[in-house]
Amino acid sequence: MYKYRLSADVTLEFETREGVFFPTSTSNVLIEAIRKHTSQPGKLLDLGCGIGVVGTVLHRMGLVSPPLFASDLGTDAVKVTEQNCARNDCPVVARPGGLFEPWAGSKFDYIVDDVSGVAEEIANVSPWFRGVSCRSGRDGAELVVKVIREAPPHLEKNGKLFFPVLSLSNTLRLVEEARKCFSTVEMLSHRNWPLPDELMPHLDLLRRLRDDGCIQFEEKYGMVLWYTDVYVAHNC
Repeated sequence: MYKYRLSADVTLEFETREGVFFPTSTSNVLIEAIRKHTSQPGKLLDLGCGIGVVGTVLHRMGLVSPPLFASDLGTDAVKVTEQNCARNDCPVVARPGGLFEPWAGSKFDYIVDDVSGVAEEIANVSPWFRGVSCRSGRDGAELVVKVIREAPPHLEKNGKLFFPVLSLSNTLRLVEEARKCFSTVEMLSHRNWPLPDELMPHLDLLRRLRDDGCIQFEEKYGMVLWYTDVYVAHNC
């Protein structure tokens, strides 16, 4: 069971399932960045929904015009999202499929991207993707680049795409792609993280990927630090 503390007296509970992506600190940073940036509810798509935490929490924050729309590549993820939305009083239309494939012809006020954005070799040895497929490419940018390129036709006028950029991927490539596809690209938040203990034995792998320009991280004072940035992109 995963718990999200919405307020001092409200905690949301989410069922988890083996093989379905489990929320990370990046998911929490994404939620908080959207909450601070957005005040009006809108038609929202939770893309790469996992167990449904991001969309459900945003709904409970009053930022979703019901129903929530959610999709994930895995049918198990869609099923558990439906269960978690029911548990937390969040009407939902959830569909299985890759990226925007389930949403042909649909447009949204907000698209929240939480698909895999970590270099594939790192994902394979990380604590985040145990039993979960991650086909993000050597530099971790493949899936997010596709989201950025395919998002504009699925956005209403003045619609916004929210997406996290992790430094364990090719951050420069992602931001450059966003600037090609959108007239406005703005960073909403930045958060540094210590490298998880599970990844420390794989530091040589991370250094090779950094030397090849695939990822970024710092080593200082005996610590290994990476970061998450959250961006919003839209066309005026």
